Amino acid sequence: MMNRNQVKASVERCLENGVSAPRLDMTLSDLQDLATRQQLQINAQQQLLASKQEQRLRHLKLTDQRQQQQETSEQDRLQQLRENALNQEAKLRRVRAIRGQVEQKRLSNSKLVEEMSR
Repeated sequence: MMNRNQVKASVERCLENGVSAPRLDMTLSDLQDLATRQQLQINAQQQLLASKQEQRLRHLKLTDQRQQQQETSEQDRLQQLRENALNQEAKLRRVRAIRGQVEQKRLSNSKLVEEMSR
């Protein structure tokens, strides 16, 4: 009798909340059909979740790959800039050395001109 009253109270609460009352006279085949539908829904949701996880994993892999390519590109660019700086420094040293030689020749020539003028 107590179970019956609890079910009755539960049904009344469902009606108060605007929810239809659960069927109490479901047969075994009805329950099996319900279980089958629920299992199909669970399977579909699992497939959807797995699909979303695979898509997220692909996205993360692509993002990681792009980031690695960008880092490699930046490292290559930095290496190129270092090489250019070293080459320019070497050229600058050669130019300064040649300028020093030219200055020495100029001094030497001016001394010769001065001696010849005497």
